[in-house]
Amino acid sequence: MKLGLLERVGSEEDRLVSVNPSKTSLLLLTHHVFAPKGMRTVELKRIWADPFWKYLGFKNQDVVRAIYREADATGILGKYVVADQLEQITTRWSLDEFLQNKARV
Repeated sequence: MKLGLLERVGSEEDRLVSVNPSKTSLLLLTHHVFAPKGMRTVELKRIWADPFWKYLGFKNQDVVRAIYREADATGILGKYVVADQLEQITTRWSLDEFLQNKARV
């Protein structure tokens, strides 16, 4: 309950609250895991292999793809590329630069 994942209504049993993951948290952790020191190009298959995005509450890869596309359109990511069977993102900043710029989606 302290984490905000459960709620109690009256005298009923505890219920699981729907998790609303933050787009910014996804980008922050992407930079932390894959680009802590500088710009990096990362294939999405490497991102799918690391479960950090699931721990944030994202249920499927399509939602994560949409956030990366939105971040690319707003200039937070360097680029989002789909070419043939290759799908990748390139970060624009290192983790420290991401934090200094206070980037948000």
